[in-house]
Amino acid sequence: MSSPIHNPPVPYVGPIPGGFLPGRMVRIQGRVSSGAHSFAINLQTGPGSYDDVALHVNPRFNEMLIIRNSRIGSSWGTEERHGPPLPIGREQNFEILIMAEATSLNIAVNGQHFSEFNHRIPLERVTYLNVEGELSISLIQFDGTSVTSSAAYSASAPPMGYAPAGGGLPYPSSGSALPSPGFTMPVAAAAGMAAAGAPYPGGHGYPPPGGVPGYAPQGAGGYPGQSPYGGYPAQQVDIDES
Repeated sequence: MSSPIHNPPVPYVGPIPGGFLPGRMVRIQGRVSSGAHSFAINLQTGPGSYDDVALHVNPRFNEMLIIRNSRIGSSWGTEERHGPPLPIGREQNFEILIMAEATSLNIAVNGQHFSEFNHRIPLERVTYLNVEGELSISLIQFDGTSVTSSAAYSASAPPMGYAPAGGGLPYPSSGSALPSPGFTMPVAAAAGMAAAGAPYPGGHGYPPPGGVPGYAPQGAGGYPGQSPYGGYPAQQVDIDES
């Protein structure tokens, strides 16, 4: 386990200690800014603005969904939009976990499994985390031990633009499985789950919640003047892969 990163500035770009092979996980806790259009979490192959992106997680508050995608060279792949409604809102605390597995990256939001994203880029190339957009970050924490045996991990990536067929992934079947938009993990519940070592609902093997996401985030972040994930005029802050 690496040392936690508290209240980093936004946009944040930093190395992933030990890489992001299967068995590794990143926990990001923060708060969405007032009037936010979107923010993005990117697992990248380097620190540069135009390095390849193995996973682009992009909550969009105007559309009330979370886009998942990848970018190789200058080309974005096929967006994945399926899944539950966006379980976080403006001016709300959140926790997002991304866990690396042999064939996919699993994403959980506020203690609930949200989606799986099948690998399009070999995980051994993933070395940097980028977080940008209309949010403040309270905590970034990398956990887990990489599994590198060939039996557990194949580095070959599916074809660019791969999107799983509908109905094949274990998403919650209704909104009742999701936390409310104002969800904050109760301290007692978080402590109890941690004590029991319980996975998140759905049996996806996530570690226990990391506490109440509310800490003391510093000032709200924003995009740099020319975000590589945008391409919009200065007044537009939505992130788009087109």
